Amino acid sequence: MAEPDKTRQAIRRLLISEVIILAVLAGSFWAFGRLNASRPEVKSDATPQKPLPIDAYTAQSATFRELLSGFGTARAEREVTIAAQVSGEITDIHDDLKPGEEFFQNGDSESLDGSRINQRLIKIDPSDYEQQLAQASSRVREAALEMKRLKRQEEELPSQLKSSEGVLKALESEHQIRKDGYAKNALSLSELNRATLDLERHRQSHEQLKTSLNLLGEQIGAAEERLKAAEADKARLSNIKDRTSVEAPFDGVVSEVFVEQGRFVRAGDQLIRFTDPATIEVPIALPESWNRLQQLLSSPVELAPNETAETKWTGALVRVAPEADADSRTVQCFVKVDNREQTERLIPGAFVHARISGRKRNATLVPRECVVNNAVYVVTEITGGQSEEKKYQVERREVSTGRTYQSLVEITDGLTDGERIVMTNLDIVKQGMRIEVESTNTIESDGILPANNQS
Repeated sequence: MAEPDKTRQAIRRLLISEVIILAVLAGSFWAFGRLNASRPEVKSDATPQKPLPIDAYTAQSATFRELLSGFGTARAEREVTIAAQVSGEITDIHDDLKPGEEFFQNGDSESLDGSRINQRLIKIDPSDYEQQLAQASSRVREAALEMKRLKRQEEELPSQLKSSEGVLKALESEHQIRKDGYAKNALSLSELNRATLDLERHRQSHEQLKTSLNLLGEQIGAAEERLKAAEADKARLSNIKDRTSVEAPFDGVVSEVFVEQGRFVRAGDQLIRFTDPATIEVPIALPESWNRLQQLLSSPVELAPNETAETKWTGALVRVAPEADADSRTVQCFVKVDNREQTERLIPGAFVHARISGRKRNATLVPRECVVNNAVYVVTEITGGQSEEKKYQVERREVSTGRTYQSLVEITDGLTDGERIVMTNLDIVKQGMRIEVESTNTIESDGILPANNQS
């Protein structure tokens, strides 16, 4: 019976402990409520909002000259890959036919170092073409002799025909006399037949002369055509023979040689790549309108190895492509550089940066980062306060923009000269927010591009 009594006593103690804990908690909550109710009310003052520090930019109109710029790769204005125009074995190659050697179009000319250079670069075996040319020359001579014979006939036939007519009349008279004599039994039948045969033979001969004279014009015309065809064939073969000698098409420099002596080439096979380094062309892609670029034709162009380098070459804008590139929205322009006027040659393949001076303009320019969603935040002064210290806030204002010049953009409407706009903290600035202007910049300030800007 001892064990059940111990269990009941433990349960009784647990219940008493819980009742005591609940009573203590209830008393604590009651005391806290009475203390909180008796606490005096505390009034808190609102913490004043600190102005947002910003940098401002003063909008002002500026006179500047537009500078169009772009990149391009220089290339020779004249470059040609000379190909064989006839088939045959290469029997001779000029000793100096190597990349970098100069050759001239007008035969033996002086090079830059004063040496003499032969105009013929490569010779292809002309034997077959010489034989064909000789055969063609024979055909020309034959046609010329035939023409000469026909011309002589043309001169002689009229007199022969006139003489034949006289003989024919005499034979007809003789035949009539013999016919009359036979009728009077003065002549035999055999004598009459002999006279008749003579008359008929001569009459046939006379008709043949007339026919020959009538056909002579056609024969002469056909002979003239044969002579022309023979002469044309001779000229063609002579031209083919001349093509066995490969010459410089213009004054220039050998860029690459594709053949060697003894090789058999066919018509169309590449022989030499030939370049004229005197005149260089640089295609430049510019995001401008065609009409505006047309107005800049003949304008001077400064070229440099890169965007920040000083001008190293000068040229002129000579052509503008008639269409824009659909992908880049740019128009292709072409700059011509005369290497004879440069202190250092611009070589084909060089990558250059071009600067083209445009028209002079006057416009209100602001940094591009100041314009957010076609609007700027204008710095305005808060009026009506009694403090002598000036206070400012921002006003969001819609603006119209024009052309872009690298880091600057033209404001065409919505902003007047002298007004200040917010440059920094544009991600958190809001309409009506108080600000503190820490610095004010202008177009001449450090970090702002000068008025001579690039589009």
